[in-house]
Amino acid sequence: MRAPSAPPHAYVVTPVPQIDWDGNWPAPVASLALRGVSQQLALQTELIGCHADAGSIVFRLRVPVDTLRASGNSEKLQAALQERFPDKRVNLETELGPVWYTASAEAKAAREERQRQAEAVVAGDAFVQEMERTFNAFVVPGSVKPPAA
Repeated sequence: MRAPSAPPHAYVVTPVPQIDWDGNWPAPVASLALRGVSQQLALQTELIGCHADAGSIVFRLRVPVDTLRASGNSEKLQAALQERFPDKRVNLETELGPVWYTASAEAKAAREERQRQAEAVVAGDAFVQEMERTFNAFVVPGSVKPPAA
């Protein structure tokens, strides 16, 4: 199945007041103590729903590749979320399908924006512009590196 080039819907963050969470999936996922494939499962899934009641939380996730759910990775993600939300019993429900709003996509967009900003700063620098005019110099493509985040 080929994913459309544009997201099929807007990114809507739905707060979950029962667990005092703003509903922004990428934020807690980036800080979970996971490694390897279970970390990739967390970073590459899209939250499609979260329901909390008096005793439990159910995270409904869309997973882009079925192999991410294999060999205990869902259980590791569930355990990490359980540590993040210790006052409730955490459950995961997953479905296979195309994803758009993931922690991985958010991190990539942030890196690209930092790169654009760094290139704009260099291009707008008076000294750089003077060197370009005076010596027919140019900034080597790919040589501008943004500061570490």
